[in-house]
Order: sequence, then C-alpha cells, then structure tokens
Amino acid sequence: MVSYASQWKEYRTRNFQASVGLLGLPLVVAFAAFLGWLTHSSAISLLVSFATGWAVFWGWLAFRAVRFPCPRCGIPFLANQDPWARCCEKCGLKLYEGEL
Repeated sequence: MVSYASQWKEYRTRNFQASVGLLGLPLVVAFAAFLGWLTHSSAISLLVSFATGWAVFWGWLAFRAVRFPCPRCGIPFLANQDPWARCCEKCGLKLYEGEL
C-alpha cells in the first residue's frame, strides 16, 4: 500500500492555517479600534485598511486549502466535490486514505 502521510500532513497544515486565519478578523477589528483610540484618528479608515489586508491574506490561505492536490492523481482534492463524499472525484482516494 502506498503511503500518503506527508501529503495528508500538508493538507492538515493548510486546513489549520485557513481556520486560524479566519479567526483573525476579530483581532483585526480590535487592533484597528485600539490603534484609532491610541492615535486619535479615524478607526473606520484603519479598519477598512486592516480588514482588506486580512481578507486578502485569509483568501490566499483558504485558496491553498481548497486547491490542495490529491496525493494520488494531483487534481484539486476538494474541487467539484460532493461535500459528504470526502473522496477525490477523479480517482476515488478517500480523505486520509493511505496515511499509515
């Protein structure tokens, strides 16, 4: 049996990074409010600037997670997938199959 342990580890890393990145929005809002209070400037303009940067960064992380290549056939594992199937649409490799 072929082992895909390193590829699935990379998938978990990308998924974790995107999940943690999503939690960054409340931090961005709090930081913009604090910085606006500290500098006596408009918190709205700071919020828009920081939120735009956060959205671009989180979008990149999410894109990397969604476009993770299937360890067996190389097509994006989650592309055009039935959300309940949890397997590659092209080759049928199940999520975390061949990890041991």
